[in-house]
Amino acid sequence: MNRRKALSIFAKANIALGVIAIIFAIITVLFLGFPQLFHIFNLSSPEAELATLTQSIDADFERYNPERGWEEKKEEENEREATENFQRTLPSLDFSLPHGKILNIPKIGVEGEILEGEDYDTLLEQGVWRVNDFGTPDDELVMILASHRFGYITWTNEHRNKNSFYNLPKTTVGDTVEIIWEQRLYEYEIYKVEESTKITDYSADLILYTCKLYNSPDRIFRYANRIN
Repeated sequence: MNRRKALSIFAKANIALGVIAIIFAIITVLFLGFPQLFHIFNLSSPEAELATLTQSIDADFERYNPERGWEEKKEEENEREATENFQRTLPSLDFSLPHGKILNIPKIGVEGEILEGEDYDTLLEQGVWRVNDFGTPDDELVMILASHRFGYITWTNEHRNKNSFYNLPKTTVGDTVEIIWEQRLYEYEIYKVEESTKITDYSADLILYTCKLYNSPDRIFRYANRIN
């Protein structure tokens, strides 16, 4: 009798553990497939992601002087022009393009407005932010664009797909990035992919980055050079 009772308890315990494992697996799949669900259970997650995304900005400003970077890059450009007889010009004006500033990453479906200003808290709540004090497509300084990876529960799926960098890790070397800037189309090619706590290559023409996780210091970086 005692043996039957023990077997019954053991069987019930196994069933309970199996149910718990199934529930955990379902929750894991839901969070991986629909990261916005995280916000339903943790309303502070956007703030955690924002802190992760922006915590190195001030440090980057200290490590990198845009004026000094411009001089170094200009010197490199001059050397390349002397050896390769190459001079890069602005893309032609295309009046069929919008007047605004738009980022396109065809591989992952990003097609969002590039927002500018110093209030990155507010701007990142809306979408893609150009890190101020760095470059634009029509000058010699590196251009740095950041966006949330997971975003906000208030974002629609369409807005999230077009403006978040959730799928930035899926891009790889050789993928193209397009920027429409005042009716000119600038084309870039990714030459380096990286996970790091800071920017490691300021020689790029364009740097894209987002956080890896909500509260991890690691970030996803993509470095690209202009090709047109």
